Amino acid sequence: MSCVEWNESYDLGISQLDEHHRHLVGLLKSTSDCCLDDNREGTLETVLDELLNYAIYHFSAEEQLMLDNGYPELREHTQKHDLFTRQVAKFQQDLFDGKGLLAMEMMIFLRRWLIDHILDVDRKLCTYLAAKGESCNSPAEIITRRAGPAMEEGKCLIGRQPILDRKEELVAYELLFRSAGAESAAVEDASYATASVIVNALTGFGIEDILGKHKGFINMELELLMDDSLNILPREQVVIELLETLRVTPELVERCRFLKENGFTLALDDHEYSPAYHELYGIVDIVKVDLMQTPLHKLEEMVKPFSRYPLQLLAEKVETQEEFRRCLELGFDLFQGYYFAKPAVMEKKRLDDSGSTLLKLMRLLSEDAELAEIEKTFRGNAGLTYKLLLLVNSVGIGTRSKIETVRHAIAILGRQQIKRWVQLALFATDDHRGMENPLVDMAAVRASLMESLAGCHRVLKGRHDSAEKAFMTGILSILEKVYDIPMDEVVRNLNLSEDVRGALTSRQGGLGRLLHVAELLEQLEFRHLGSHLEEMGVSLEDVLESQKRAFTWRKGMA
Repeated sequence: MSCVEWNESYDLGISQLDEHHRHLVGLLKSTSDCCLDDNREGTLETVLDELLNYAIYHFSAEEQLMLDNGYPELREHTQKHDLFTRQVAKFQQDLFDGKGLLAMEMMIFLRRWLIDHILDVDRKLCTYLAAKGESCNSPAEIITRRAGPAMEEGKCLIGRQPILDRKEELVAYELLFRSAGAESAAVEDASYATASVIVNALTGFGIEDILGKHKGFINMELELLMDDSLNILPREQVVIELLETLRVTPELVERCRFLKENGFTLALDDHEYSPAYHELYGIVDIVKVDLMQTPLHKLEEMVKPFSRYPLQLLAEKVETQEEFRRCLELGFDLFQGYYFAKPAVMEKKRLDDSGSTLLKLMRLLSEDAELAEIEKTFRGNAGLTYKLLLLVNSVGIGTRSKIETVRHAIAILGRQQIKRWVQLALFATDDHRGMENPLVDMAAVRASLMESLAGCHRVLKGRHDSAEKAFMTGILSILEKVYDIPMDEVVRNLNLSEDVRGALTSRQGGLGRLLHVAELLEQLEFRHLGSHLEEMGVSLEDVLESQKRAFTWRKGMA
């Protein structure tokens, strides 16, 4: 498999341009083959000829499309095309002059073009044309499925409504499922909704960011309530709400007793007193009473039997001051509703995990695979690595020691906790894309390159964990660009070792200088490369060999 294959994430929905881009990906594969085979100069010359032809027919078609539709960024877009053409012409001249590094430079340049231009600059053109709809003057087919509401699919959404005590002080939040483009829940699958809330809270936002020091109420349907994956939740901070649709059975009562004995707080949601729940009343901690279902004039009679049990009453859907005061008089302890605050939707760009990668992780964990195999799966995916580190902190065990490497994070968390998270993530994911995404590809190659160069670095090569730290630094460094996660947020949320932290935020230390070199290579800034390599004691041959190794390693990841 080539280091980059065509996949639907590259589709613009404009058939003519998409066909051109498919050809470019094919040329990138050919360049990759040349990069890994030093004896294919003739093939490289052919690739360069095709690249110039590509620039002529593709850019002409794209610029005509922009001109016909009055695209406001035509001039800036055309300038980027000119830069591409000049760079290809330079490559041809370098090949004629017999200069080295050619195939590797071309490989990096084309990968960067694929990521920065097609997935960013060309995507803006696609969005503009899709917005025009029927008024588009081009005969090219505009498919609008990627515009409008679909843009929301890349976001991590969760609703959060405050829960207050009798002094009207915040003590908890109810965490609510929210779907893209909707202010309220659009729940078709209760398991999916519950799993989405849990996964988003743990590894989308992080428990600390979404709850702080307060508790979080989460609705729980039967399937996940009975599943072992529930134990991944930080029990001191989570309140499990048993949905009103759950039927009281001996199995349910036994499960609730087990969860209570293991430190979880339990609540009955949207509840009215019934003798059928007698056993559960002796187990649960909180009963939520819906004021829409039980009006004020019936409230006292309904809640009186609860006084026999050691539990708290929570009034939900409190919408007026009168309702609040009446609930205070009747001894309610907790309050939730529009009178205090409407649910707020929290939003963050989602780090999608492909279903195939999660299934692979599940298989490895189920087969009790070697730690190296599990680590390899995480190392090939920047989003999964970040979520792993965020998960270590979210479940409350990440503050004991600084995280040194990916393997260290896996060891701290443990196989069972990772397995529980993967189970929940499989419930929540609706992503069908594979790992052949150029953004994932870019992160994996950068990390692998840094790992390899760490073994050549004058200082780092003498430290046993430098290679693994370099890899993790490379993976995390790409998050800001790829996933719109500011680097200060990455560092703030993750309990990283000081050398990794310094490398990410200010390019400090040996790891920081390695990261800077990797960035210079990606940007084709070879003029400034020599002095940095000399300082680190790394030769140009070391760089070439490390780049080859990085591209080869990435090819074997999918």
